[in-house]
Amino acid sequence: MILKEIDKQAAFYRKEQKVFQYAMGFWHDLCACGDSFEINDTVLPIQCFDELETIIEAVERGSKTRATGSVNLFRNKQAVIRIGINGDNDRLSASLKRTIRHEIIHYFLWLMDKHHADNSLEFWCLCYAFDGGAYESLDDDDKHKYDLFVQTYDTKIKKLPDNIRKIIIGAMIPQIGKSEYEFTKSIEEDIRKIKMVFHI
Repeated sequence: MILKEIDKQAAFYRKEQKVFQYAMGFWHDLCACGDSFEINDTVLPIQCFDELETIIEAVERGSKTRATGSVNLFRNKQAVIRIGINGDNDRLSASLKRTIRHEIIHYFLWLMDKHHADNSLEFWCLCYAFDGGAYESLDDDDKHKYDLFVQTYDTKIKKLPDNIRKIIIGAMIPQIGKSEYEFTKSIEEDIRKIKMVFHI
């Protein structure tokens, strides 16, 4: 779809540039939780599309739901993060920022060869740490592990300096499948070691 009004085209372009800037900032933060040998924090395949297109498509399908963003994957080599915006204004709303974070978390986990679906434990944990708005249900076993992640994050990680917090989050994700005792002890040991390195 092509925006015909010049003012809407200009607003769309300005918003698109703000999306790219915000997305790259968040991508840089999220990459600090991963393996720097696996991820390049300066490369992010993201594009914007006119969200009115998805509204029209939903109406044509007789559906009440539409996508505000997505990660389109092609085998294990290519992906693109798609974010829906409009030319009504050039402001990034809180919900748009959350959509951007949500889709980038999907992409990050996919790159790291971790479970990245909306109902996966790893996705829910990162969404909690970065306010990514996970919404699909977890199964009971994963719900228990998620609750443990939340409790550990809130009591031991949340108030740590940003650089340490991101490293610890990155350590928590692969260990989330351990028993409660092993998980807690392992994270406490990671925090102790990292604080020692940073002299905190």
